[in-house]
Amino acid sequence: MFREHRPAQNPTIYLCLNSRTDPDSAPPEHDNYFLLVNAPADTANINWAKESPGYADRIIRILEKKFLPGLESKIVHKEWISPADFESRDGVVGGSLYGWASHGMIPSFLRPPIRSKLLPNLYFVGGTTHPGGGLPLVLLSAEIAVRLANRSS
Repeated sequence: MFREHRPAQNPTIYLCLNSRTDPDSAPPEHDNYFLLVNAPADTANINWAKESPGYADRIIRILEKKFLPGLESKIVHKEWISPADFESRDGVVGGSLYGWASHGMIPSFLRPPIRSKLLPNLYFVGGTTHPGGGLPLVLLSAEIAVRLANRSS
């Protein structure tokens, strides 16, 4: 995925059945499956409008084979959001959900600091700043930013 800029053939799949904790997110007697599959943030070389439907079907087949037999036959509605959708809808360069790539040792240490070096009283919070991505670390970056802002006021 990172070298060839192609969707992974055997990707990591994050699966959440939020209808189990929020019954209003699906019709009665149904579930709402949310899947997150990492994909290359590349809108210049991948035609996501063409690639997405087949890749979504591939993910469903993987889930059917490994964990959820008969899944496809139970799907009433499906939709997907591709890197191209993130880019056009949200203005995210290349469609990168998490900002620039942070895999490997060096990029993790190149994240911008929480406090701006150029503008006083400007603080950055989120998955692309220190300490990194994922909800716990995003909340930690917010906590650090609040602490720094309170100290400087």
